[in-house]
Amino acid sequence: MNKVNIYWNKLKSANVSKKAMVAACAITAVGVTTAIAAGGAGTGGSAFNPILTEVEGWLTGAPGKIIATLAFGAAMFNVVKQNFIAAIGAFLGAMLMANANSVIDTFMSAGL
Repeated sequence: MNKVNIYWNKLKSANVSKKAMVAACAITAVGVTTAIAAGGAGTGGSAFNPILTEVEGWLTGAPGKIIATLAFGAAMFNVVKQNFIAAIGAFLGAMLMANANSVIDTFMSAGL
């Protein structure tokens, strides 16, 4: 309850009227209710298919292979410098880029 009083005092010191606060709460409540009521909207995901196809093409094509090769090179450079944490990060980045298509498919097909 003490935190509520602190926030209320801050709002009062910012010259926010009670009418403005009630209006903001009402607008927020209407927005949340509308979002809950439209919970089925956007379940298809077909609008993102062209973008997904383009990104998959980049990751599995020449740009993805170049980035994976550079990340693997950075990993080897960090091994020579005895910086093993950075080497592990660069190596994992290279592996992620090498398997980008299956990683993206896994993320996109995951459900709640």
